[in-house]
Amino acid sequence: MRKLLLRYRAVVLPLICVWTLTVLTLAWYLLYGEPRSADTSGTDTSYKPTWAPALNNASVTAIRDYCNLPGAPVRGKEGLVPSTYQLQTVHLMIRHGDRGSMQRAKTQAPPMLCDVDFDSDLLQRYKRYASTVAQPSSGTFAVFPVVRQSRYCVPEKLTHVGVLQHLSNGDFLRRRYVKKWKLLGEDWQKQIVIKSTVYERTYQSALALLYSFLPGFEITKVSVTPVASTALCTGEHVSCACWAVTALKERYMKDNTERTRTRKKLAAELLEHADRMNISERFARPHSMLDQYMRYLCHNHPLPCNNGHCVDAEHLNRLIKFYKWNGKQLVAGKTYRRYSTLRMYPLLLEVAYRIGNYTKGHSKEKFILYSGHDVTLGPLLAMLDIYDGTIPPYASRFVIELYSRDGATVADHFLRFLYNGADLTADLQFCRERLNADGLCPVAGFHDYVSHGALEYLGAKSYEKACEIIRDA
Repeated sequence: MRKLLLRYRAVVLPLICVWTLTVLTLAWYLLYGEPRSADTSGTDTSYKPTWAPALNNASVTAIRDYCNLPGAPVRGKEGLVPSTYQLQTVHLMIRHGDRGSMQRAKTQAPPMLCDVDFDSDLLQRYKRYASTVAQPSSGTFAVFPVVRQSRYCVPEKLTHVGVLQHLSNGDFLRRRYVKKWKLLGEDWQKQIVIKSTVYERTYQSALALLYSFLPGFEITKVSVTPVASTALCTGEHVSCACWAVTALKERYMKDNTERTRTRKKLAAELLEHADRMNISERFARPHSMLDQYMRYLCHNHPLPCNNGHCVDAEHLNRLIKFYKWNGKQLVAGKTYRRYSTLRMYPLLLEVAYRIGNYTKGHSKEKFILYSGHDVTLGPLLAMLDIYDGTIPPYASRFVIELYSRDGATVADHFLRFLYNGADLTADLQFCRERLNADGLCPVAGFHDYVSHGALEYLGAKSYEKACEIIRDA
């Protein structure tokens, strides 16, 4: 045997190396969700969907990123820290998945298919499960189905694509948090907190994610707290009635309108294309029009025509370029960040309280899910000064991970902050100068920011006073 191995070593050794690499790669994928070498950044500029022969690469990339279509493996750096730490809690904020457009057509339009265009065993299993369970008999969410049976786009409603997006997110996070770190046990009902805004699409997104995330999911074991505010403010620690939020929103919206008005050609095109899209001229604004276009683009349908006039690709290129530029102008000014800080402060304060209670041994909550909107995640990122002005894609996720090491004191606890899989901890001002050797942020930095830093940025010593100062400014 030894002589044979020596004789054929030129053939045998490479085969052994390939076999070993294959086994290691498969083991990593099964445990963590993708190979370590998976590239989570960059874009494939050669990608050209069938609906976009005349769109430039920048537009195609922007559309693909926003639509966030399921099919490719979910990727990210969640849960990837040295084994010398122990994962303690996860706060997860999500945007709902793919939905129908927010604006309805002026006249009855033909139904548009908005279904998943490939076989998904996970989606089929979930749909079968949803067809066998009963909704709560009372409460805010009792009137909502677990999954809509229609395969067509319905205005404002979650599509099957949106359901699969969060089923995929949940499956990925289960491998990272439950399988790898044993975050939750079989008795997870006492370890989770679930909150959702009072919309069908956010409620259904939360359920889809939980189905593939929780061990032995049963809808009867899940209690979802309805929250009226799209900022997910419950008024538990501070009042949600900060009138300065409304005043600042009016200011930045006015600035947006002025920037659009100065682009006279674009403004005229928006009015023209509103007619081609069969919607009211009052929706001839960049955000509203893009939302209409995405209904077609995210489901690989050609852009529509009306009375022989079609939406053209050059207009869409200009609109996307303007929207990206406008987003940068938005975050470059102070108004939007001040608005965002006031709007999202109650939620971040709640998170700080929960983390504080856990590190002091006063809570056993391990997984806290907040299901919201783009107008939840965008301002949250802006408050933390890590927002680039791009609308958060469908099924976006923002995660705050709490880890412990060595002892059980507050000083032995650390945080990571991730957005759509990217670790942004080092980009946070309150973490930047405090990172430990493993790139984790001491909990004290986060608490200092919520208790003092955010309020100092607003020029006040309390949230209530900040609302008064900015409202009267």
